[in-house]
Amino acid sequence: GATCAADFVMDSEVTLTATPASGSDFAGWSGDCTGTGTCTVTMSQARNVTASFTKTPRLLSVAKTGSGSGAVTSAPVGIDCGATCSASFDDGTSVTLTATPASGSDFAGWSAPCAGTASCTVTMDQTQNVTASFTKTPRLLSVAMTGSGSGAVTSAPTGIDCGATCSASFDDGTSVTLTATPASGSGFAGWSGDCTGTGTCTVTMSQARNVTASFTKTARLLSVAKRGTGSGQVISAPVGIDCGATCLASFDDGTSVALTAAPAAGVVFAGWAGDCTGTGACTVAMDQARNVTATFEPTVTALSITPKSFPTSNADTPLSRLVRKRGAKISVSVSGDALVRFWIRRQPNRKGPKITYSFTRKLTAGDHLVGFTGKLSGRSYSPGRFILRATATDESTGYVSAPASTGFRINR
Repeated sequence: GATCAADFVMDSEVTLTATPASGSDFAGWSGDCTGTGTCTVTMSQARNVTASFTKTPRLLSVAKTGSGSGAVTSAPVGIDCGATCSASFDDGTSVTLTATPASGSDFAGWSAPCAGTASCTVTMDQTQNVTASFTKTPRLLSVAMTGSGSGAVTSAPTGIDCGATCSASFDDGTSVTLTATPASGSGFAGWSGDCTGTGTCTVTMSQARNVTASFTKTARLLSVAKRGTGSGQVISAPVGIDCGATCLASFDDGTSVALTAAPAAGVVFAGWAGDCTGTGACTVAMDQARNVTATFEPTVTALSITPKSFPTSNADTPLSRLVRKRGAKISVSVSGDALVRFWIRRQPNRKGPKITYSFTRKLTAGDHLVGFTGKLSGRSYSPGRFILRATATDESTGYVSAPASTGFRINR
């Protein structure tokens, strides 16, 4: 330490002992001694001895943990973990460790004797053990739902349950499968964004992902049919049915569809059948396929005369008196209140002069027996075949129905 040279008596033996300081090790002798034990020299001449002391090596060990990956390096060099995760440094050396996460990972922090996420500096006055934690980078998956329908989207592994939870984070690289489940009355129309098609959607979470699920209302078919001998049109609100031409249309599940019947001139709407009844407005809820029938009838629905034959030998008897005398009655049915005109004329292409006989009656909807009134025009009714006809006029609209007709005969 202080006195490193001294004189000794000739031929005396001198023993040297090396004592390392704390944190140092005795490495050995050189010169007139070797080895690491005590050094004994005979002073038969001047002697030179060198004692070598080295710093005590201190072991630094690094471990890595967590779901992620990365590397830890040291300054001064020695640790490169990855491959080299332990190294010895001279006692007292200040070693700085730096953690570098791999792509798709994050550095989560150190364990004692270091803490936090900054670089870690340790003094190598003893063996040291340090752990670096790496986690997978969280990647955000966002799900949106669109369209007129409704439903839910769930994920495997769990995280998304949309409905309520439409975004969740997954470890980088995770394969996430999304499943779309339409609600009752809806259908799944497909994916957009980071998925396409209508099957399950699988995304790899190497980055943030956005997926949209489209749900549409289930299409429900409304069928309209028309029956009866009259004509008319049925239309819908909302638009779709215009029957007439378009008697089938699809509507979104749950839609309330109002049907309106519009009879043609001289025709009355006789009522609904199927999923509607009565003669008022027809409204159907399209929670399933629906079938509706509209019946249209002409205003005069039946016409007959009894008896069907009138024998006579008097050609001068007026036709009106003839049919009255014989007790003739006209049976007529009308489907609405109307002014009904009756007339008789000789059947076309038959021999004999033209004869016209007509009268009118106001009738309510229903069946009626009508007696003969009115005037005869023409010189003679001579025997032959005659036609009885009737038309009905709706006095509120002026519509005139198509004629109904029947025949009878006057015999000589």
